[in-house]
Amino acid sequence: MNCIYCYQGVKYDIVKESYMSPEEFCKFFPENKLYHIVYFGGEPFLSYDYLIKMTDIIKKKNPLAKFSVVTNGSLITEERVKELNERDIRVTISHDAVSQKITRNKVDILETNGETISKIKKLGFISTLTKYNYDYFKNWEYFENFRNKYNIDRPTVTHAGVRDLLNNISDDLFIYNNKEYEEMLDKVFEQLKNDILSNNTNSYAFKAFSKIFTRLYYECMLGQGVTPCYSNESVL
Repeated sequence: MNCIYCYQGVKYDIVKESYMSPEEFCKFFPENKLYHIVYFGGEPFLSYDYLIKMTDIIKKKNPLAKFSVVTNGSLITEERVKELNERDIRVTISHDAVSQKITRNKVDILETNGETISKIKKLGFISTLTKYNYDYFKNWEYFENFRNKYNIDRPTVTHAGVRDLLNNISDDLFIYNNKEYEEMLDKVFEQLKNDILSNNTNSYAFKAFSKIFTRLYYECMLGQGVTPCYSNESVL
């Protein structure tokens, strides 16, 4: 999609002949253990058949395994939604909400393919924050409009900062030391406090930070000598 903040910096050719076969690759994954596999890229759907075959092999040897994929959504089809749902794969779409057409090459897949995407059972979004979309509330409103249009459950919306790993991203995209951003975050945490006090666990604010709460809780319990049973998932 040629995103303006892509940290890869250059385009890579996919040489599928160099891939290890799914059967060989899956030998590295243990049986009867709880773990979470996340497919991401680049764009993982460029190797969609490989992804599906790998998922099927691991599910057969280990029913406890969980699966997610992070995609830009441009290669999602009705048939693929059906296959992803059948395998209980969580789909997180990289989408920048109010700035999608600016930061992701003038394409908004929720406008061009929204009905198909709305059929994904486990759906979430991750927005990369720049000067164009740093307001959480405006982004949440954007996804809420999408949710209401297709009458679906409220998705989880995660915000992530720009990463300039190769020093090739324009400095003016970053939002560090942005007073308006800091003031907005104060309002977000005030909203979060109100949601907690009112037991509103279905809000965008609560969903966005619930994983952090869970991790902090478990770490506190571990510090007291309590061993909880939970998967070692990353906090997004």
